[in-house]
Order: sequence, then structure tokens, then C-alpha cells
Amino acid sequence: MVVLLAVSISAVAAVARQSNDGGIKAATEAFEAGEYPKAEQLLLAAAASQPDNAELQLLLTKTHLEMQQYDAAIKSAEKGGSRSIRRAMMPARRLKARSATSW
Repeated sequence: MVVLLAVSISAVAAVARQSNDGGIKAATEAFEAGEYPKAEQLLLAAAASQPDNAELQLLLTKTHLEMQQYDAAIKSAEKGGSRSIRRAMMPARRLKARSATSW
């Protein structure tokens, strides 16, 4: 009986941890596996409820960069609001400028 109770409590705690991260863990796993469209979908869903989460916005920015969606990467970086995210976007801005001016 005690073992069953302990297992139930562990399962509930695991579900609570997963829901508390807002899907960032699953999105990180998708990103690391190279499944960028899946990561983007998970991150956009999480961003709807956590628009000020800098970690989420940074991962979304990186995902957009991997998918060569430079405008979306810039927007998600700006939503993150921190200097570190904005600094991380400088290469994307340069790439976008080069791609617009190259023949």
C-alpha cells in the first residue's frame, strides 16, 4: 500500500514538473534532435501563456534561425527583452542584410 502511494505521488510530481515548464523541455528535445518545425510549434504554444519567458524566447529565436526565418527570429528575440538575446540577434540581422543585398 505504501509503495503504491509512493509511486502515485512520484507520477503526480512528474506530471506537475512537466506542466510547470510549459513545454520548454519537449521543445528543447525537439530542437536538439533537429526537429525545428516541431520545436517551433511547441514554443509558440508555450509563448502564448508565457510571453515574457526569456528562456523560451531565446530557444524560439534559435529555432527560427535554424529554419532561416530571420524576421521571425528578430521578433522573438525582441520579445525576450534582455540584452543577451538582443546581442545574440546581431548575426541574424547581418545575415538578413547580406541576403537582401547579395546578387
